[in-house]
Amino acid sequence: MVEVVMGGKIKLAGVTTEVHCMVGSGANTETVVKACLTADTSKQISLPVLADQLTRSGTHTASEEKWGIETLPADFPVFGFKQANLLINVTQELFMLFGESSRFGTAGFVVKKTTDKDKPQGLFIAARLADGFTFASLTSYLKEIDNVLKIKEAGFALSSFKADSLQVLAKEMPALAKIINVPALDDKHVISVQPGVTLYGQLMLTGELFTNLIPIIKQEPPCIAVYAYLAKESANTVFYASIENFYLIDTEIVRFSQITLLYKPSNAWAFDLQGMMSIVIDGKKYEFSGALTVTKDKASFSVETKNEITSPLGMFNIRLCQLKLAVAYTFKNQKEPLDIRLFGQVGFGQPGSDGRSPVVLTGYILLINGVPSIVEVGLDAAAKGLGIDDFFTTVVQTKNWPDGFLKIVFKSGRLYYSTVSGTYFSKEYKKGFYVDSVIEVYDHQFAIQALVSKEGIEIDGFSHSVLDFDVVVFTGSDFLPDTGPQVYISTLGASKKFGLKAGIRLFDKDVASANLDYNTTSRQFEGKVTYPGTILGVSQPSIGFAWSKEKGFRITEWPMEHTSNTIDYAGRIEEMSKKISSGQGCKQLVKLVFKELITTKFSVAIKKDGASNSNTNQGFPLPLQVKCEIFITGKKEPVIQAPLDIPLVIEKPKKMNLAGFESFIKENLEKNLDSILEQMLKDPVQLGKFVLAAGLKEAASQTIASLVCRKVEGEKEPTGGEGEQSVEVEELAGEAEELAGEAEGLAEVAELAAEGAEVASVVGGTGGAAAAAAGSGEAAEGIGGAAGAGGVGGIVAAIAGISTGLLSLFGFTSLLELERASQAYIRAQQAQEKAEQAVRRKLAISTLVVTCDHTHTMFASWNAIAGEDISYVIQVWKQGTCVKESCVTEASIRIQDSQIVPGLLYTVKVKAIVTILHENKQVSFEGDWCDTSIFLLEQPKNLFLDYTNNVLTVTWEPVNQAEAYNFVLVDKQENQVAGSAKKNITQTVLTEGLTLLEGMSYTARVQATAKDSTGPWGTMEIFIPSKQKTPFDLAFDLKKQGNTVIEAAGKIRFAFPDILIADEAFILTHVFQPPSLLPLTLALALHAAGYKMEETSPVLTHMYPNLTDDDLADIIFDVFGDEPDSAGKLARHLRLEGMSIEQTAPAIKRAFPDVSDDELTDAIMGAF
Repeated sequence: MVEVVMGGKIKLAGVTTEVHCMVGSGANTETVVKACLTADTSKQISLPVLADQLTRSGTHTASEEKWGIETLPADFPVFGFKQANLLINVTQELFMLFGESSRFGTAGFVVKKTTDKDKPQGLFIAARLADGFTFASLTSYLKEIDNVLKIKEAGFALSSFKADSLQVLAKEMPALAKIINVPALDDKHVISVQPGVTLYGQLMLTGELFTNLIPIIKQEPPCIAVYAYLAKESANTVFYASIENFYLIDTEIVRFSQITLLYKPSNAWAFDLQGMMSIVIDGKKYEFSGALTVTKDKASFSVETKNEITSPLGMFNIRLCQLKLAVAYTFKNQKEPLDIRLFGQVGFGQPGSDGRSPVVLTGYILLINGVPSIVEVGLDAAAKGLGIDDFFTTVVQTKNWPDGFLKIVFKSGRLYYSTVSGTYFSKEYKKGFYVDSVIEVYDHQFAIQALVSKEGIEIDGFSHSVLDFDVVVFTGSDFLPDTGPQVYISTLGASKKFGLKAGIRLFDKDVASANLDYNTTSRQFEGKVTYPGTILGVSQPSIGFAWSKEKGFRITEWPMEHTSNTIDYAGRIEEMSKKISSGQGCKQLVKLVFKELITTKFSVAIKKDGASNSNTNQGFPLPLQVKCEIFITGKKEPVIQAPLDIPLVIEKPKKMNLAGFESFIKENLEKNLDSILEQMLKDPVQLGKFVLAAGLKEAASQTIASLVCRKVEGEKEPTGGEGEQSVEVEELAGEAEELAGEAEGLAEVAELAAEGAEVASVVGGTGGAAAAAAGSGEAAEGIGGAAGAGGVGGIVAAIAGISTGLLSLFGFTSLLELERASQAYIRAQQAQEKAEQAVRRKLAISTLVVTCDHTHTMFASWNAIAGEDISYVIQVWKQGTCVKESCVTEASIRIQDSQIVPGLLYTVKVKAIVTILHENKQVSFEGDWCDTSIFLLEQPKNLFLDYTNNVLTVTWEPVNQAEAYNFVLVDKQENQVAGSAKKNITQTVLTEGLTLLEGMSYTARVQATAKDSTGPWGTMEIFIPSKQKTPFDLAFDLKKQGNTVIEAAGKIRFAFPDILIADEAFILTHVFQPPSLLPLTLALALHAAGYKMEETSPVLTHMYPNLTDDDLADIIFDVFGDEPDSAGKLARHLRLEGMSIEQTAPAIKRAFPDVSDDELTDAIMGAF
């Protein structure tokens, strides 16, 4: 091969320069022209003019200084070279200038052959940009992004032609490879060449916007290539970048693939990541193609598909249709930055013929820490709410809403199913399927939470305001300000329930809490409350309520009694007699004086329809049914008894207190007594009984004659003559004497019956005495029976009627017979009382013994009453309330009840009852109550054990009311340690000479005792360590024996009292759960070992350096907080020790007997 080098000159854009030309003779040799231009020559060359000359367009001159490419921005700069090298490959038809540009970095100017027939020569210019370059130096419309987007190792390529790949083009021109310096891209991502300017480089993740890429993809990638085609206008310019596939943020469940970054200068503070977002739910992948939009503050993604999910996360019978994925990441929110939701449409109710459900709501799946954890359905979008029937049709498919229950509607709120519990996205969640909503009961709103299962629903809720029914107000059961009643509903099992629980405020008095259950038959809420005191003469009255849509709120039951001995009967009778029409010669009733004390008793009940507040404009109606009884001192039976209906109305109940209500009732009862007096004054028989019993003897004849005169005036018919009247009167007089004699005979029978009761009680037992008392009562009843009954059964009534009839004709001649009858009546009553007293004496219980064992079970026994037909009523009272009542036939009973708990004084009462059948009539008599008190001892607390030099010392806190203590020590097999049992000891036990084996655990038990009561055992475990063991050895031994970490912590410190807390924490974390325990578990273990809060806190910080201050504070408060012995804490302890829910619930009940069902449920749900 021969190579020839020649020298010469060429002219470039009017500038002449010297060059060297190399020509070869070989087949593969190329003709190349080279030159190294001087600085002056380089500066003189106009690149636009040269480009025009070489591409043969012929449209440019040196003065025009234009590139001649239509797609360039109008103000794209013209530049040249400071120093350039020339390379002309004649063989390849390639012209190239390269060197240092006049306003950028290194640059290359290329004119090369193309495949375009119309433009066979194409222009290509490449330039490298300094790292500090500005986008505004390329075109003014990029000025806005200089503070947003940063690119390093940047460059641009200006081209008049298209090429598939800038990378390939660079390889074809090795001299320009370093100038172009395209970022490394895989085969799938190439930068194509377009007519105009292509800007490229490496994206720098700096600034307020693009640093947000780092948390999204979890790490800063080594290189992100970015490029853009600069159009004439900003709106058409887009920056592109390719990003590797990644899992979104901190998730391992949401994958982003096939990602392209798009950034438009026209929207300077946002960019999009376009790609395929996929999420795995219940093991199945769902894909969504869309864009993740990133701004300074957040990143968001939203796209919809036609996919659907059935029973997401286990939310049974719920179907999410038309899935839509929404992702939101708030960069400045460090607590809850990521919000990933999978939306869908959820239909409720039976679909119609068009397939659409009557209620369609939006549901979504939330991700917590990257894991699908919550399914939620919003209720606010339902115009009429979600009806309970539609809910049951879709969710509880095997059951229906119970017949007769009110139809409720979920007005607002949410349904959710959560696999976690806690606060997320500013909302509280519990594990399980719940409804948080608002329902209405008779137009009153209740905020509720419902627990949903496949078998039904349980609802608990409350009203934010009281329910005011004028006289009665329903508040929260704890009577706190601005709280309303609770609502509870359950459709589970056989005992379905729907009701309210409220604090009952009666006028201005907080009474007690009560339940109002919904009666499906009467379709109303019904309930009662017992007033803990006395209202209107009734101790602890039971007040009943009903509430319905149609009738409003009503009082259905309220027993009242009013007894008065200050009513002026004399004055009232005188005044009333003036209102009764009188005949000629009838005397006025004046100056009446009663010798006996008169007592009036009103027994009041609410009429059947109840008292209602349905018409509050006219006050609160209170229709009363009253039984009025008028008694004379010393008389057991009323002399007058009559019913009254009193339709009262409380006109201004809001201004009345309980004391004012009592006065109001009493006043109206006494006011309405006039109707009874008027009835009596018109009835000589009733009046005869009254005046005789009241002791109005001096004026009796005048009174009766005057009243009969008024009575008879309008009723007496004319007679045939005085002779006939005389015969009639004589017959009546004889009958009166005969009946008076018979009355005396019956009185004697009554007295004999009373004496017979005494004899019968000795010979025939209590039953005989009761029969005799009943007989005497019959005698008394025969004499003083109901007025107008006639015959022997109404002797007094007949005598009074005949006598007054005689008096109306003959004056006072028959008053003696009337008095004799009344005296016989009184003697009969006295005989009956004497017989009853004899029966009560035989029913008296003189001895009642009550004891209690360590299970809080009471055993009561008493002296048995001789005779047949004897039964006993026994009651247990706590703090003024009867908590247990039983009826037995034996003289002993075993009593156990959940309301009988230790630490309180109880009163036990018993009385005997005899019941006999007398002439087909059941007669019962009761003895007096016999009572005694007993204090139920608590278990000893805070046991402390010390085992030093083979001496076991045990101490504990004193138990209230305890007289002595029992002690015993048992091993793991419940075998009693020989010599350990002690009885009736004081507060400290010192036990020597016990055979206790090293490496074994024992349980010390202490029990408080008193005269009649034995308390439950207090226990504490003691571990006897091996003297040769190290703390590490002991920890391993304890783990092998099955001890939990909490049990082991206490035993290690007991065996090695001088061990440092940090050393014990280290041992526990490395023996029981390598490489470490949960911080909460370790804190619980150290607390169980007796370490204090100030000791534990720094150890946790040292053992867990990544533990945040908030988490540390939560753990310390949870373990050492104000309620170290709460049910919730015990539940968490037991769960950490491996106990199930079924085992935990009864354990909590034993430890906290007073814990309510709601508190127990909260404790279990919080722990599990």
